[in-house]
Amino acid sequence: MRHKATARAAIVGEAGELEHAAAILHPELGAPLRAAAEKGAAPVPSAKKIGTLGTAIDVPLAHKDALRLLPGLFRW
Repeated sequence: MRHKATARAAIVGEAGELEHAAAILHPELGAPLRAAAEKGAAPVPSAKKIGTLGTAIDVPLAHKDALRLLPGLFRW
């Protein structure tokens, strides 16, 4: 079965900062996730949260090819 949706999520402890989660999610998981998803065109959504042990997080799934261009937002 091939991957059809992608997402990333991270929770840092109470003493952490959201930037710590972003530092793991973006450079460390971006390229491997895109390779596993066969280079989908859509941006990979992510969620970051500060919490304690047992904290739940909502993972924002999106189809790997669901690139939606908004007028004036993207220009190639």
